Amino acid sequence: MALNDDYLRIGTQVARQLGGPAVSGLYLPSPVADETYRDEFGFVFLDDGSVGPFYVSLGELLRRLWRRHPCPADFRGDAASLLQGFAGSETVQRALAVGAYNALSASLYRRAGFEPPERDRTAGLGDTAPGDLIGMVGYFSPLLERLTARDCRVLVLEKSPQRITPHPAVSATTDPRDLGACRQVL
Repeated sequence: MALNDDYLRIGTQVARQLGGPAVSGLYLPSPVADETYRDEFGFVFLDDGSVGPFYVSLGELLRRLWRRHPCPADFRGDAASLLQGFAGSETVQRALAVGAYNALSASLYRRAGFEPPERDRTAGLGDTAPGDLIGMVGYFSPLLERLTARDCRVLVLEKSPQRITPHPAVSATTDPRDLGACRQVL
């Protein structure tokens, strides 16, 4: 069974247990002429106030989302229907499925009374030491800044290496095998 099948199965069960929450809208960031250097997220909103983020800075994804949903705030539907995007190969549907899954997770946490623990800006980085080579799958500027502030070297696996802001401690690769040299991969 593929990971997407698991997400679809689990998400569908959660949606059913939560009573089939309705989607009350979407948020899509406005596209710009050159999306090369942006890292943006869209959001799926549920009628109970839960919000699910999904990444939109993948090639033409944001423009395709806008073509399909020109009035995203007016979108209405049910979360279980959006989850069906996990069963397909179309990027727009899969992105919205991730957002629906995340919104359902937030709804479940809210109903269970779960409060996430407070985290500081070094959360998850406590075992890194100056000089460590840390791998990063995809360029995410805030995390890269935290790692370089800790004097770590960073190797970023990135399909579009030109997106990465030049830094003496940062290098890029398009070959996943290169991450094998890293002490830790994020």
